[in-house]
Amino acid sequence: MIYPADFEQIVGFDRVKQSLADACRYETSTHEALNLELLTDKAAIMQVFDLMDEWQLFTSRHANVFQPEGTKDISAWLPGLQVENFYFAEDELLVILRVIQVYSLLLKTLSKQREDYPLLIQTVGESAGLNEAEAAILSAIDLAGELRPNASVELGKLNNAIGKLEQESRQLTRSLFKAWREAGYTADTDLTVREERLVIPVKAEFKRKVRGFVKDVSATGQVLYIEPVESLELNNRLKELYADKRREREKILIAVATKLRPLADLLEMAMQGLNRIDLVAARLSVAGQMEAIRPEIADKPEIEIRNGYHPVLKKRLGREKKPMVPLNLKLDETERMMIISGPNAGGKSVTLKTAMLLQYMVQHGLFAPAAADSRFGIFRHFLVDCGDGQSLDDGLSTFSAHLVHLKTMADMASRDAFMGIDEIGDGTDPRFGGPIAQSILEELLEKGAFAIVTTHFSRLKEWAGHTDGAFNASMAYDTVKLQPLYKLVSGRPGSSFALELLKKTGFDDNLLERVKVLSGEESGKAETLLVELEQRQHELNMKMDENSRKQAHLDHLLLEYQKLKEKVETRRNDIVEQAKDKARRLLEEANKQIEMTIRVIQENKADKVKTGQARANLHKFKEKVEKTVTEVKPAEPAIKKPQVQVKWLPGMLVKNVGSDTVGEVLEVKKDKLKVVFGLVQVWMPVAELEPATEVKKGEKRKSGGGFNWVDRNAAFSPHLDVRGQSAEDAMNKVRNWLDEAYALGQFHLKLIHGRGDGILRKVLREYFKTLPYMRSYRSEREEHGGDGCTVIELM
Repeated sequence: MIYPADFEQIVGFDRVKQSLADACRYETSTHEALNLELLTDKAAIMQVFDLMDEWQLFTSRHANVFQPEGTKDISAWLPGLQVENFYFAEDELLVILRVIQVYSLLLKTLSKQREDYPLLIQTVGESAGLNEAEAAILSAIDLAGELRPNASVELGKLNNAIGKLEQESRQLTRSLFKAWREAGYTADTDLTVREERLVIPVKAEFKRKVRGFVKDVSATGQVLYIEPVESLELNNRLKELYADKRREREKILIAVATKLRPLADLLEMAMQGLNRIDLVAARLSVAGQMEAIRPEIADKPEIEIRNGYHPVLKKRLGREKKPMVPLNLKLDETERMMIISGPNAGGKSVTLKTAMLLQYMVQHGLFAPAAADSRFGIFRHFLVDCGDGQSLDDGLSTFSAHLVHLKTMADMASRDAFMGIDEIGDGTDPRFGGPIAQSILEELLEKGAFAIVTTHFSRLKEWAGHTDGAFNASMAYDTVKLQPLYKLVSGRPGSSFALELLKKTGFDDNLLERVKVLSGEESGKAETLLVELEQRQHELNMKMDENSRKQAHLDHLLLEYQKLKEKVETRRNDIVEQAKDKARRLLEEANKQIEMTIRVIQENKADKVKTGQARANLHKFKEKVEKTVTEVKPAEPAIKKPQVQVKWLPGMLVKNVGSDTVGEVLEVKKDKLKVVFGLVQVWMPVAELEPATEVKKGEKRKSGGGFNWVDRNAAFSPHLDVRGQSAEDAMNKVRNWLDEAYALGQFHLKLIHGRGDGILRKVLREYFKTLPYMRSYRSEREEHGGDGCTVIELM
């Protein structure tokens, strides 16, 4: 059931359908686009999506195969073939010919890769035997849509006869025109045609000077168009031939229609195939316009939207050059009713319509404008109550109209119904509006319906906070600038910011204080708490954004440092290699110099002069070597402590060489240590580490302070029992326990809180929704504690 009748207009699907229809080329596919059926079976939706994927693959490989320009939907023409003596005009035959050619090329190309396109083959159909239809049409007309001059023997004869007579008549008339012009009878224009006859323009005052028949008169009456008597017989004969030609043309076209009559079903199948493909192509075209992507499909009622948006709203904002805030939303079996609160014009209604539109689009075989990991289930009923609903015909007020809608919704509520209710209970005395709204929502929830509800009632916010199956959500708000952020935040209610908006509007403080008094002390406290919560959340988001930017900057610096380190290491290696090479050359030269000195001494038998000269040369070479070594000698390295053999053990405190940062050893592997600095764990070579204090061989060093990772891990328990404790004490204990677990890398936990009346469980699970490192939580299996225990998975 789709309710009310204008459901599609309310959520914006009518404009989506119109975009789809505008993308279609044929009348039949356009009609189908405007009358899409709701798909309530996963297999049916998947088949449409698979078909779209196949067509996208096909067009990427064969972009020029499907070119339907020049074609029309011939479905409405084909029944005429069953009428005796029916025929198509030449331009209509040209359209039918183009349909046959487009279809045949498409089918031929698909058939060559049949295994890649099974759904497309099934959709297009295999309408064989159209070659006969193509030949029949081409026997009568050419590719320009003109009747062939020799389409029949008789037509050829007629064309020849007409050609000869037209030439004879033209020559006769032109000779008379020349004579009349020399006599001054004609107007200043050339020969022309009237009633398929060649006529001479004659001035009105000379009409009695010439012999002929008036066929037409100019607008001013100054010129008469006269057919000469001399050409009358020729023109009459031409007229008869023209009539014969028209009859022969009809005979030829009737003959073509006769040949097409037994092929009418094949032509209909071909046109149906093109219509179906046209609709598939239109679906993809609209998906491209909306930047929509194929989502995941579930075979049960649920909806999870990631980075989704309303396509109509995004298009409008794009024209206004305004940004679009994406929507993230989830409804499932455990939390199927979302109560959205927040200020007016904050985006509550848009959120409701967006969620319903995207689910509705998917169930009509359209890709969703959302991330690919979005997930949409199956619903059979879509109902919405949005707008004032006043009716002059029925005499309904706004509130009465809402009640009519809500009664229908309550009657149709079921597990496979998806409902949207905007400002439930609004339009009447708030003392009754809130209870009425709560009662209706309780009935909807009891029947298993999925719903998105917007409200300003604090009563409904409180109800959603302690009711299984329902949960709060709000629209983010900038409490400093007092302007909406249009971002949905699940897990907490929002303030209407009525007092803040009053103040922003300019009302004085006395009026604000009076409002607080009249609204009641408890109501004022609750609203103040919501405002403070919104402000703190906004500040937290800003800090998280700032930390993200700092982290990105730090990652960039670390990357630059790594690159610089690698560059320095490479440079150092190059310098060492150069030094070694130079040293080798110096050594070789030194050996040669020494050998030469010894040879000189031996050859001259220790002659003092020769020996002294050789020793002097050797001394000069020594000075040269010393000078060279001094020039290339690198800077003196820092004095290093002698290497001490250390027995590395888990729990020892160490520090990075050249740094005072102290860490703790977690694990030892040969020449590497796993060290934790704060909350960061890293493997480091032994050469880059040294004990933070002196360590005796074989002695395990005590930390002496800081975060002792090994000892804390050994002492930590993944199970925590808070049964019998107050909510405040249990919350503090759980908060510290979860923080320590996350720091120690303990991600699989179990919390024992007992069943009782469920208040403690509810409070703790509401807190879990605020933790950024919380992956999931669920009740334990019945044999291990059931609802009295919560199994926790951290990220």
